[in-house]
Amino acid sequence: GVNCAENEFPDGPGAFTAAAADRDAAVPHFGALRAWNDSVCSRWPVSVEGYRGPWDARTDEPVLIVNSRFDPATPLAAAQRLHDLMPGSALLVHEGVGHVAAQQSACVVQAAGTYLTEGTLPVEGATCAPDRVPFG
Repeated sequence: GVNCAENEFPDGPGAFTAAAADRDAAVPHFGALRAWNDSVCSRWPVSVEGYRGPWDARTDEPVLIVNSRFDPATPLAAAQRLHDLMPGSALLVHEGVGHVAAQQSACVVQAAGTYLTEGTLPVEGATCAPDRVPFG
């Protein structure tokens, strides 16, 4: 429901076919799947409009953004865009696959813990390796 309320979606099978092709070009192997998973939203009875901006809010504390490089649900490009929209934020990239980076890398858990307990952000351009790789 939250996803349907906060995003705009194509309307109808033809539009979803085009959206699936676009998403698959941006995120190969998973983009089309996510587009079709979102197809329920074209008829979702939304009663609350999602936030559409302005995107100039400032936070009292800097924000840590964490994203996997190969995340099928939240592409890295979206995290990079959010980082660009939030001055003073830090983007920590998990150099692996999967949606929940903290489940993939002790390095991510350590960096997030340091941020939450000490307020210290990773350095610009910081990355974390996965603990395991598929088919390794």
